[in-house]
Amino acid sequence: MVREPQPLDPILLMLYESFKPLALENNIDFIYLNNTTHVNILASSDSIEVIISNLISNALKFTEEAGKITLQTKKLPNDHISITVKDSGTGIEEQYLDEIFNRFNRQDMHKNIQGTGLGLSVVKALVEANKGTISVNSSLGKGSEFTVVFPSCHSTDSLDVNPQSIEVIVENTRIELNDTLLPDTFKAVKNLSLIHISE
Repeated sequence: MVREPQPLDPILLMLYESFKPLALENNIDFIYLNNTTHVNILASSDSIEVIISNLISNALKFTEEAGKITLQTKKLPNDHISITVKDSGTGIEEQYLDEIFNRFNRQDMHKNIQGTGLGLSVVKALVEANKGTISVNSSLGKGSEFTVVFPSCHSTDSLDVNPQSIEVIVENTRIELNDTLLPDTFKAVKNLSLIHISE
């Protein structure tokens, strides 16, 4: 996997337009606030799409009708960029926040919603493989806010990424699932051309 300069706005705009019809269908106010026009981040473009699409998908999953979701970017000190997905959904109890990125972690209140809990662990692996960080702020009944931070860069920057951490997570998950219960996020990561999984 190679981290290369990625123009952030076109990627996020594409994802916003892709998810907007689903938000409208569920009467959810979905807003994109771009404060980083003409800014590049140093990352794999495929990784960025999987990371942000998973966060938006989760926000839509846990936000009720007439709720609100905001996708926002900001410039940070020391040449970093933040991407935040904030929703007005069900929120997460404080006791679960330290475990939210663990594989198959499912809150009791969310067990009736389709999915295995794999998504956020893959998101974290992808973020860290691209030298980024991810954090969450949430209150039960008041919604959640996931923030991903990546270094910004110049157009000539390029770095190799060791994909080992991602490969380990994906391979271990494939074994545990016995290839029978593959959530959408796992399928997306599995299909990344830069991650090889033997069948």
